[in-house]
Amino acid sequence: MKKFLLLFMGLLLTVSLFVFFTGCGDKEDTGSDSDSASDTTPANPDVVDGKLVVVSGGETKYQVVYPYGANNNTAFRDALTQLRAAFTACGVETVRITSDFIERDEEDTFVAPEYEILIGSTNREESENAGELSFNEARIRVAGKKVTIFANDNDMLAKAVVYFIETYMTDTNDVLIPEDLDETFLLDLNYCEQTGKTYSEMAEEVYNAFNAAYWNEDERLGGWPTPNAFWDAAEMLESYIDAYEQTKDEAYREKMISFAERFRRVNGVSWLGNMYNDDIMWICIAFTRISMLTDDMTYYKYAKLNFDGVYKRAYDNKLGGGLYWTTDNNTKNSCVNCPAAIAACLIGEVSGDEDYFAKAKDLIDWEVKYMYEENTGKVYDAYPLSGSINQWASTYNQGTFLGACTLLWQHYEDETYLNYARKAADYAMNRLTSGGILDNGEASLTNGDLPGFKGILTRWLYRLAKATEDLDILNFLQKNAVKAYENRNADGLIWTDWKSKTPDEVPKSEGYCVFGMSTAVALMFNCQPWW
Repeated sequence: MKKFLLLFMGLLLTVSLFVFFTGCGDKEDTGSDSDSASDTTPANPDVVDGKLVVVSGGETKYQVVYPYGANNNTAFRDALTQLRAAFTACGVETVRITSDFIERDEEDTFVAPEYEILIGSTNREESENAGELSFNEARIRVAGKKVTIFANDNDMLAKAVVYFIETYMTDTNDVLIPEDLDETFLLDLNYCEQTGKTYSEMAEEVYNAFNAAYWNEDERLGGWPTPNAFWDAAEMLESYIDAYEQTKDEAYREKMISFAERFRRVNGVSWLGNMYNDDIMWICIAFTRISMLTDDMTYYKYAKLNFDGVYKRAYDNKLGGGLYWTTDNNTKNSCVNCPAAIAACLIGEVSGDEDYFAKAKDLIDWEVKYMYEENTGKVYDAYPLSGSINQWASTYNQGTFLGACTLLWQHYEDETYLNYARKAADYAMNRLTSGGILDNGEASLTNGDLPGFKGILTRWLYRLAKATEDLDILNFLQKNAVKAYENRNADGLIWTDWKSKTPDEVPKSEGYCVFGMSTAVALMFNCQPWW
């Protein structure tokens, strides 16, 4: 009996232990809420499904930080306004947007907030790791709990901010960004966020406004060019050539040819009766360009004939070479030597005659020796037979010098000329500007020829940019185009002072006012992306 009782109790204990351990195993496998809660690490509220939580339920921990002073740039300031509006659309009542300026304490220490969207080269460590980018590239990267947006200047940075908004802030409830995000992308240089238009749309609008104001199909009713117009008419014609060259639109071609024929009817085909040698070189350039675009060699023949006549009468070895400004033969000016070098290169390209390139090279080598500061890129104005060199710099001379140097570099593949061109371009963009907008006292109704100078510079800057794929120059031209476009008057016209509003009442009968208005037409077509 005792043996049986002991066996029974032993069996009961074995069963009990089996049930106990089996029960524990069953509980662990079923994963009941009460037990698993105590064994699981709490979820990270900053990351959900591999995405950084920037906005959730109309709330954000983030502040936006940009480099001190960046908001002085209009495009960047507008982008920040759009970013604030995007946060508002996500239900965020208040988001802090601030510069990275730091008031240092006595210990000179600073600990940045944990949650930040860093725009541009801020003083935060995460911004320092943005890496090198080409001009029209931008990068968005997540670094820990920070989002960095980076591009190479404030105009491009503004475009990158807009891209960030349109790509990652479309949900009106939440903003979730992949925590491993590292995206490099190209910025769209065809579209302008400030105006809400493409640059080609802006150009067409300005072109149409100019024609509406000044073009008259009936020459008897004031059609221009007028009998006293010559170099200004030639340069207005170049604006029409720019329009056709950029668009290849038949309507633009018809206007270009119509204008050229007006010039021919008014001034004939021999222009040597004009005492100003530089005037003649301008229509030589315009007519040769027309032939290059249309394969109609009639215009080229007129240009070559008159170029040869001017070169024969204006060149001698006094002052070391170069061309005289007028038939008075008392001063040798950049305003004739540089356009003549351009004309020679174009004629040489059409004819295949190397002698024209040799003439162009000789003229520019003379310019470099006597009229050019190699350390600054400044181009002087005039070298009289008696007296000192006039060292005044103009957009006209900077533009024609760099244009001729660009053509010589392309023909001879001599980097020396490319370096000259770049130096001259840098001087114009940095020394003849105010806040990045061309402004050197040329925009005045009482300044004679000067109001038409800027269009020349933009034309040859654009060709240098295109030949070298220099997007910094393109950005400069687009920045000027936006400022000019924003300062149109009620008729859509733009005076040559691009940084200020064009008056609604302008003396349309004043010839040089027409010339001044044409510079914006040239600018608009010479800021288009070429790819």
